[in-house]
Formats: sequence, structure tokens, C-alpha cells
Amino acid sequence: MGETFIGMGKAPDGIDLPLGLSMGLSLHPSAAETFGQMSAAEKHAAIRYVQSGVSAEDAKRRVASAIRQLEAGQVQIT
Repeated sequence: MGETFIGMGKAPDGIDLPLGLSMGLSLHPSAAETFGQMSAAEKHAAIRYVQSGVSAEDAKRRVASAIRQLEAGQVQIT
């Protein structure tokens, strides 16, 4: 298994990370580890959750929520 990709653009597994989620993962190694172990479908679902915010504030709340869930080892982000 390769290194966990954290950043903008295409990851080695073909998944684009939004900037806010990328930054959150870079600040929370345990969340990044969980995210790195997720399937492509789970990663896409987490990204859709973050991107479905209706405002900038909502997106920030969703990123924070996703990071908390990932730190707790959850892979189904809601």
C-alpha cells in the first residue's frame, strides 16, 4: 500500500480532494489514515457529503464533521 495522498488534484487512486477536506486531513493524521484505508466508493461518498453544503459555512461544518467522524474510525460519513 502506498502513501496516503493528501492534496489537491488527482490522487493516485483517481479521487480529487476538495481543498477544505485536504487541509483537514493534513492537520489530523488519524483522520487521514482512516480516509486512506477507505474504498474508492466510501471516499467519493465522503467528498459528496462535504461538497453538498449549500453555503461556505455549511461546507466548513461538513468538513469538520467529516474529520471528527474519520478520527473516530467511521468510514460512512453522514
